[in-house]
Amino acid sequence: MKARSSGKPWTTDEQREYLHEKVGMYHALSQAHSQGGMKKFWAALYEEFLGCWPVANDLEVEAHNDAVKKQKNICVHRVFIFVKKWLAEWQGYSRLYFKSKIKKIVKEHWAKHEDYDSENPKILMPFRNAVTQELWKEASKDKDLKEEVLNFIEELYKRDPYTASDIDSDDEEEIDKEEKEQ
Repeated sequence: MKARSSGKPWTTDEQREYLHEKVGMYHALSQAHSQGGMKKFWAALYEEFLGCWPVANDLEVEAHNDAVKKQKNICVHRVFIFVKKWLAEWQGYSRLYFKSKIKKIVKEHWAKHEDYDSENPKILMPFRNAVTQELWKEASKDKDLKEEVLNFIEELYKRDPYTASDIDSDDEEEIDKEEKEQ
């Protein structure tokens, strides 16, 4: 039996032949709607297949002197580095002024909202975001405030995600403080 022409096959020729032999049994059980039979079929197939072709454990520690192979999985945590998202202007405004300006107004609007429950007055996040966006539309008319928010967002984006203080990622926090002052 030939592999599909598109892409790299996920089985060897020998594995493909083995699986092709099992197709008839699979179709017979699936047409009989036998749940117990299908479970037994899959269990037996997995056991037999893995008995013939065991899966290699790539993360197993290798105890030998080949330096390249020893370092094979040394930086697994770096796979999960995230890319920082540039905040929207209203989000920067919220981070700067939520406690001092926005929170009180959001609570007042929430108390008047139809979904407000006096027994559980917890503010819903989509509601809070909508009110904050409306407040930002009004507040953004002030050029000084808008410039302050934009500068805050820019500085926040420049920070290294691990140190949160090294703006240009050169491991020189003291120099960054001096650069800020100038």
